[in-house]
Amino acid sequence: MSIQVQVVYRNYIPLNSPYSSFWTNPPQGISFHIPKQKKFLGKLFFLYQRFGNSFLVNRTVQIAQHFLFREKPSKNLPDYYFYVGMQPATLPSRPFFIDIEHSYALMNFVKGNQEEAKKKIVALLSHPLCAGVVPISIAAANSLKKFLGQDYATIQKKVTVIYPALPLYAELYKDKIDHSIINKNQESNLFNIIFVGKDAYRKGLQAVLPAIDRLYHHLKHYHVRLYVVSDTPNELHNNYRNHPAIRFFPCKYSAYDVITKFFMPADLFLMPTLADTFGMVYLEALAAGTPVLLTKQFATPEIVENEVSGLFLEHPPLSLDTQDIPKERYGKDYLLQANVQEALVKEIVSKVDYLIKNPQRLKQYSKNATCEFLPGGKFSIQTRNRKLQEIFKSNSL
Repeated sequence: MSIQVQVVYRNYIPLNSPYSSFWTNPPQGISFHIPKQKKFLGKLFFLYQRFGNSFLVNRTVQIAQHFLFREKPSKNLPDYYFYVGMQPATLPSRPFFIDIEHSYALMNFVKGNQEEAKKKIVALLSHPLCAGVVPISIAAANSLKKFLGQDYATIQKKVTVIYPALPLYAELYKDKIDHSIINKNQESNLFNIIFVGKDAYRKGLQAVLPAIDRLYHHLKHYHVRLYVVSDTPNELHNNYRNHPAIRFFPCKYSAYDVITKFFMPADLFLMPTLADTFGMVYLEALAAGTPVLLTKQFATPEIVENEVSGLFLEHPPLSLDTQDIPKERYGKDYLLQANVQEALVKEIVSKVDYLIKNPQRLKQYSKNATCEFLPGGKFSIQTRNRKLQEIFKSNSL
């Protein structure tokens, strides 16, 4: 009989593709139940994104999450709960695991008194019903260790790093590539770049756009093109909407369409994020065989190997590498720092120019990008499932 696992996530936002694969590609002997996204609660996430530094909004989100994600009375309770990027609102009656991308996830990504939160978190993770803590990167595990300090020793044996996993899209969809938007054969000297991601300022779109403008005027023998799939802020969209090298698209595409219409036909995925606790979209790019140009911060060095599957941009230190818990949501004062902005623009221009002039290097990056998704690779379904089996079955003895 299989182990029954109930996934709990902040279902007012979509669940990332690596977690969806719990259901489509589960470990043998383990069944995951994943609730559907509650789209009508999307305003809750909008409130948090737009006004996350407001005490009133923080308190509203805290109260809402307490009632939304508490254990519901049921005759058919699962064998385990698996909390994705959050802690239980109340102590569950069944054993549970907590998956985290950063220690901030244990505060459910809302501000509060850190010392009070720390005491509650230590008590929760030390509880006998807490079967394990699953950081999705070494950086996440280190952030937890730094946040808990000496108390980390009390829960250290429960911690197991398990990287997210995806199917090898480059093989799975090799006959499904859709050139209706990005057509490589249109011109032999076209170089197609994509930017895919919501929360555009945090993901660095404000540096990408002027960099592409410079490249457009600088390159003599190549035509660079940028395809932006994002909730692009009006001020950025208005400044570049008529640019001959830039096209904007809304975030309306399915995960399948993003892979087949954007990632797979593109030459390069560019996202110089300024604050990301992991960056699942980097995994999607690599699984599609698309080389990546990105910032070096928090977990990204664990995802992309420099000069193997992509290139890192040089830039001043970023916030998540210097503090264990962000003091507040990132506002434009941080996201638009002049020294970071100019450094990124120059680096993007330099690195893209280098890749265009070294097509064989880019081709090798594309080939290398898929290696970790092959059986036994760091981000393979096989490796992820083996590690999940180990932690669930060791707690079921």
